[in-house]
Amino acid sequence: MQKIYEIKKVDIADHKNISHGFLFEKNEFCSSFCMHWHSYYEIEYVASGELREIYNGVQIALSKGMLRLLTPADFHEVIVEQPVTLYKACFDASFLERELSARLYRASLGRAVSLSEEACRLIESLFESALLSQRAACEDAVQRLVKKKLMETIVLIVLSEYEKLGADEKRGRRDVVSTILSYIHENYKRGITLDEIAKKVYLSPGYVSKCFHKSTNMTLKEYIKRLRMDYAAGLLIHTASDVTEICMEVGFSSLPSFSAEFKRIYGVSPLAYRRAFANTARI
Repeated sequence: MQKIYEIKKVDIADHKNISHGFLFEKNEFCSSFCMHWHSYYEIEYVASGELREIYNGVQIALSKGMLRLLTPADFHEVIVEQPVTLYKACFDASFLERELSARLYRASLGRAVSLSEEACRLIESLFESALLSQRAACEDAVQRLVKKKLMETIVLIVLSEYEKLGADEKRGRRDVVSTILSYIHENYKRGITLDEIAKKVYLSPGYVSKCFHKSTNMTLKEYIKRLRMDYAAGLLIHTASDVTEICMEVGFSSLPSFSAEFKRIYGVSPLAYRRAFANTARI
């Protein structure tokens, strides 16, 4: 079955070192990466070098000491012109409480943070500790808990830095696409419309549709469907909720419609998808 989205999707299961829904990495990159999006959250911290990212249609330069958060809603392309060393923390959405993930999304939208020297030392020491724990030959319950606590600490530091930045800024008009994305993420489980979104950003529906498609290469309708289906897929893997409950949770009123849409995107029924991931480790 042909996929309906052309931009490459990267799943957390694609990573070799994944364990219990999250992982840490430290890599030196010398090459660029084409436009893609993740089904998980990713924290990037630049330890050395410089790179450019095209993030939801907006180009941003990142250099040593800068940090950013990518959510499952973000499309980005990485342009590397010289070697760059990145620390990464990747984690499945199920790792976070809903309130915390919402706070992270709202705080980080479209921006990168320059850390102080003290904050740089702290975040690098946490990453190194997490990497050391991850390399342990034999992982037991204590080591898993240590890694989880280190991840939570990194996430909370990131949230603190973004919220501090937000408090220091006198915000004017946000980027149109960023505002649209924020509104969609807060309301996608109900029947939001193009007209409703256009009123929210005080622009015409036609302009909103064109601007959004240009930045994401997707229509608003496709994007909202993708969010609903990805959230449903996560619930199927990480919860015991039955398919009807999940159908209602992601904003569908009809189970046949939900099942048909899920199969159109993933190629299998919701139940078959759950069975395929029956042995997936849960946090």
